[in-house]
Amino acid sequence: MSDEDLDAIPGWFDAIDRELFRWFLGSGREISGPGHLVELGSYMGQSAVLIGDHLQDGETFTIIDLFEAPADDEANSQENSESYAGLSRQAFERYYRGVHPALPTVVQDFSERIVDHVEAASTRFMHVDASHLYEHVVLDIAAAKRLLATDGVVVFDDFRSGHTPGVAAAVWSAVATEGLRPIVVSPNKLYATWGEPAPYIDGVATTSPWWTSEVQDVSGGRLLILSPRAHETYRWIKYLPPAAVPGAKKARARLAALTRR
Repeated sequence: MSDEDLDAIPGWFDAIDRELFRWFLGSGREISGPGHLVELGSYMGQSAVLIGDHLQDGETFTIIDLFEAPADDEANSQENSESYAGLSRQAFERYYRGVHPALPTVVQDFSERIVDHVEAASTRFMHVDASHLYEHVVLDIAAAKRLLATDGVVVFDDFRSGHTPGVAAAVWSAVATEGLRPIVVSPNKLYATWGEPAPYIDGVATTSPWWTSEVQDVSGGRLLILSPRAHETYRWIKYLPPAAVPGAKKARARLAALTRR
């Protein structure tokens, strides 16, 4: 799965997180063991097509998203209309099938209902990118705890974004009271487990040239903090309309190439 394939899909997926997903889904499988793949909130499918690229025999990949269906409260409806305009199940499936011949299991429902569709303690990798409102993230964390295998990994989107404080509040509460153990923080996401984080921390810290890292002691354990080295994070893209993102990335890449000459 190339970055060019991903850039053709509207959405926001920082280069450093693309590399981290590849590591956790590839090399990290030696730590987590086999298991299912799950994504809560897909938008147009940038992260989904990368996750699907790592699906192994005997594993399933399940996505749950409201898509164009109405939310159940005013705050969630406002978040969807402001951040995910134009999203539809048909659009997601079109982009996904542009890369993969077969769709994952697609569920159109509220994210916390993923527990009705995936077996408990069966998941090795779960990406949480549904509602960023605190009360919804709390429910998604509870779903992750139920579905993850012993050393499974859960990834929380927009953990460090200024406009989504509810994600950080819910995640740190789970660290303090629910036994969630952080592994890695990128500029935008947090990777965590209810298992043993040390093998993941050691593997990520020593494997890739894509990032610089430092380790801090947080809440009684080590936390690896990453910054991009060779790639841009593209965080400015979050302020563009989704349809404009692929062209903006290409223009930015051309400008960067010119400035290096």
